Amino acid sequence: MATSTTTQSTETKVSTETITMYRMAVLLNQAFEAAGSAKRVREQMLYNYKTKGLIKGVGTDSRIARDLAEPWIAAWVAKHTSEAQAEQA
Repeated sequence: MATSTTTQSTETKVSTETITMYRMAVLLNQAFEAAGSAKRVREQMLYNYKTKGLIKGVGTDSRIARDLAEPWIAAWVAKHTSEAQAEQA
């Protein structure tokens, strides 16, 4: 379940929704499926990546801002789908 925190000032409104590494893994696997890839990741892998600092972002050890997770997911899928296509060629 995602949590949302909203900070409002006179000029800007910032909304930071955070997601767990489990949810990030689900989104990552859905992106692989949408890209036509059979690749899947286990949730624990993302918890380990976050702990080791390979996934950087706002949040606690097990959460990340969704705004930071989405570009990371897109880059990860692009990298690993292009590697799979290169191996098949």
